[in-house]
Amino acid sequence: ELSIRYLGRGGPGVRPAQGQLALRGLSLIDGRTGASESLVPDPGLLRVHSGDLKVYQNLDWAPRAFIAGGVWARDDQEALSLLRQSLVRLVLTGPQAPDNSAQAGFPASLQGTGQAIIQEYLPEYVRIRAETAETAYLVLTDSYYPGWRAYLDGLETPIIRAQHIFRAVYLPPGVHQVEFRFEPASFQVGLALSLASLGLLVAGAAGCLWHGGRGRRDSQP
Repeated sequence: ELSIRYLGRGGPGVRPAQGQLALRGLSLIDGRTGASESLVPDPGLLRVHSGDLKVYQNLDWAPRAFIAGGVWARDDQEALSLLRQSLVRLVLTGPQAPDNSAQAGFPASLQGTGQAIIQEYLPEYVRIRAETAETAYLVLTDSYYPGWRAYLDGLETPIIRAQHIFRAVYLPPGVHQVEFRFEPASFQVGLALSLASLGLLVAGAAGCLWHGGRGRRDSQP
């Protein structure tokens, strides 16, 4: 058993520190020999290498795509504050979902109520089969970045920011196909200009052929 007592002192007129103490790392040092031993207070971390650089394996990792309930943050500042309190819960920022019942805050897949399977994964396209027995969110742990659009069963749906940096979409109960496509506005504008240019070229070529044929007919005796 390990007991920790905060011994910090403030100067005149300074209030003692209040709030919770977040312990991220701990080392035991033998005052006689100088030998030390690092402890890992977080059971979700496993030290796999110790030296000048310490490497830890995260045992609580989540898959690239998973289904979860979530809690909503009003803005980025509140989202980061909630994440500092607990990395287990799913924190969402963005447009509020039409149904507020997906508020469990823990991955539904770990509770046996949802499943997400990546069926196709390309640099600019991702297709996922999602199944959930209750309203929830499909989280894709790829960067939230402008230009990506999401489609739920063929219909466009808003992309929600999850964990401040990832992408998520709202899921009603049932089996769904979810697609993420990289379709930036610049691409759409470029495509429209290319089609317009092609149309002008076709019209110009047709006009030249028509005038050329008419000129040959007019020159015949």
